[in-house]
Amino acid sequence: MWPKEKGLQGFIAVIKECYSAVLDLARHLFRLFAFSFDLPEDYFGSMTTHLGGNARLIYFPPRKVLTSTTPGLEILNPSGQWHVASYIPDSLL
Repeated sequence: MWPKEKGLQGFIAVIKECYSAVLDLARHLFRLFAFSFDLPEDYFGSMTTHLGGNARLIYFPPRKVLTSTTPGLEILNPSGQWHVASYIPDSLL
């Protein structure tokens, strides 16, 4: 369901372009996942040919972002050792 484009010329095209970019990113991430598991790069390819999904656009009013510098996330390396994922300011994990 799309809004009428009156006053929003190009809105639908932009959203579809964004959605397509997100799907491209998902496919790229699956190639990286395969690499990280020492699998062939196209291992997940057949599973990402027809990615389904829904996009829902929701407006959230601006607010102050509260971040935590307390470690909590740990990553298990291939040797079976856990490592703390350090906090990096202005980053996305």
